[in-house]
Amino acid sequence: MLVLGAGEDRLIPADAVRRCALWHGTEAEFLPEMGHLMMLEPGWAGLAARLEGWLRRLG
Repeated sequence: MLVLGAGEDRLIPADAVRRCALWHGTEAEFLPEMGHLMMLEPGWAGLAARLEGWLRRLG
């Protein structure tokens, strides 16, 4: 399970992201300069690359 949080998210608190990750038996990763709508933020390409790498490792 991959749980990503946005470091600048004003809607979902970091603690909620961490608890979600714990529920799924993993650790949350945070993208520090991202806001709530990560796929629309200026750094979206880095997020997409992170997701692609994770998916490729799944096989």
